[in-house]
Formats: sequence, C-alpha cells, structure tokens
Amino acid sequence: DALPLFSTALSQTGLKNQAEAFNLQDATWSGTGLGIYSVASNNPDGYNVAHYGGVTPWDINSFVSASPTGTYNATEVTSGSGIAWSATGDKCYISDVDSDRVYQYTASTIYDITTLTYDNVFFDFSSESGINKSLAFNGAGTSFYMHTSSIIFQYNLTVAWDLSTASYSGKFFSTFAQAPNLVAMHMKPNEQSFYVADA
Repeated sequence: DALPLFSTALSQTGLKNQAEAFNLQDATWSGTGLGIYSVASNNPDGYNVAHYGGVTPWDINSFVSASPTGTYNATEVTSGSGIAWSATGDKCYISDVDSDRVYQYTASTIYDITTLTYDNVFFDFSSESGINKSLAFNGAGTSFYMHTSSIIFQYNLTVAWDLSTASYSGKFFSTFAQAPNLVAMHMKPNEQSFYVADA
C-alpha cells in the first residue's frame, strides 16, 4: 500500500483501489473531520490533490463516494509527497520530492481544494537529503516536520503558517529503532505526542 496508515480504513469503504490508482503518497483530515485530503505522485488523471468527503465528522464509513468529491492540480508539484492544512483551513501546504520544496496555497473557502491558489511562496528542504513523505505542522503553525525513512526533521516559522519565514531548526529525531522504514507521521493536537507508521 502507498500509505499503510490508511490502508485498513480505505479498504473498508471501497477507497483503497481509488487510492492505489491515484498513487497516494500522503493524506490528512480536515480540521472539521468531514473529509480526507490526499496528495499523489504521477497521477494519470490530471490532478494531484483529491478530497474525499463525509457527512459524519471523523467517520470514514460516512464518506459519500469512493471517487473524489473535489480535485486540484498543483502545477508546481510534479511528485507530491506530503499535504497539510493550517488550523483555520485557509492555508494548504504540499511537499514535492522532485523539487525538494514545500509549496504554500490559500483556500478562499476553508478546506475547499477547488478554491486553492498558489501564494508564490515555498520552502526549500534540499539541505536535508533523503526526505520522502509526509508533512505535519504543530497546532500553532510555528513549526512543521518532514522525514526520511528513519529521521524526522523540525523546521520553525517566525510568523505562524507563513512558509517565507521558515528555516531548519537544527533539530531531528531518529525513529530507526522503532520505525526503520518510516512512511507516515501525525502530531497529536496537544503537541505532546507523535505517531508514526512503518512500512
């Protein structure tokens, strides 16, 4: 599976085949719990971000369709690897392993990817080699995290949710002893725990 963290839930709702065809690389919930947003690598259908909507918050079984309820093609991204939203749902961030960049977008309607526009803002993470998948922010938008197959890197922002103010913090954490083939990660909202998935 492209994303083991979601594979069981996807298979229960008929979304698993859709995810595999989409070359799913990362996924995240909206802050409202009414949908999952996924980012793809080399999707043949002409878009690389998809939204799967539900009617009951945080309940994947309430998804209305195994097909996307909304799509967006981030033309800056050729090999999408991570996706994240700001806490307010008006900013979306997509990482790309071909360019070694994270790109910032604004949603004119919160959590609606069909209203995304590129902010002409990006962060270059090429100095930390081997980063592959996933993107996670803390709740305040003052830090975000990316990873290789066994190392999580921390980046800080001097202005919350503004990638133009981002820089590498010099901090990293190795998951090799517990997760030597790290494929996904998630930060708990209280910022006191990290969850990781190992291939």
